[in-house]
Amino acid sequence: MKPKTVLSVIALLLGEAVIIGGFFLWRGEDTPDNIFALNIVVSSIVYCLCFVDVLFPWIRQKDASGRQVGSLGLRWTVTGLYALSAICAMLILNKAMDAAFLTQLIVHAILIFLLILGFVAVFQSSGKVAEVHSVQTGQRQGVTEMGHAVTALEEALYDCPGVPQDLIDKVRELKESIRYISPSNNPEACGQERQFVETIEQAAGRLYDFEHNREDVERAVIKAGRILRSRKEAYSN
Repeated sequence: MKPKTVLSVIALLLGEAVIIGGFFLWRGEDTPDNIFALNIVVSSIVYCLCFVDVLFPWIRQKDASGRQVGSLGLRWTVTGLYALSAICAMLILNKAMDAAFLTQLIVHAILIFLLILGFVAVFQSSGKVAEVHSVQTGQRQGVTEMGHAVTALEEALYDCPGVPQDLIDKVRELKESIRYISPSNNPEACGQERQFVETIEQAAGRLYDFEHNREDVERAVIKAGRILRSRKEAYSN
């Protein structure tokens, strides 16, 4: 176990010990055992909810979707509302109303139920963030493959003897233009992205004998340019 985790567990246990000790120290003489125990349990739940991020961080740095970040505000709102409501309920039910144990138990059960509903909403929000990220990643995949294909062709042209500079410049322009293409969920756009990659790969496949295949390579690059211009006009539905 990591030293940070060990220290966090020790701090958690010490904090819990302070809470329990405080309840025993300031316990009223006429406080029933069941109400006393209920107050300790509720206070411990509030304390653990506030402490849990130290022991088990909500945000995962390796999660590229940032799902925890997207729902962090809602999570702390739910936690804060429950903590405030639970503390107020204990004060009012014990000091102002001197309510019976069953009444207090029902009130705290309702608050726990609302807390669970709040966390359900938090997890749904987190899942929605991950879903949006997944969709955007899928939409970007085709554009990424276009960039990889052009980069591979550019590197192959540099290694191929006899390639004119104007052809290298055209490929470089294609590579630069791809940087400004927006992802799209349009099926036509996806088809154009695949067609572009196939055309660039055809050009790269002809470089083994550039002198004889020069015209084919140049035509493929020109065709890829036309596809790219058409792809720029495609947007999400």
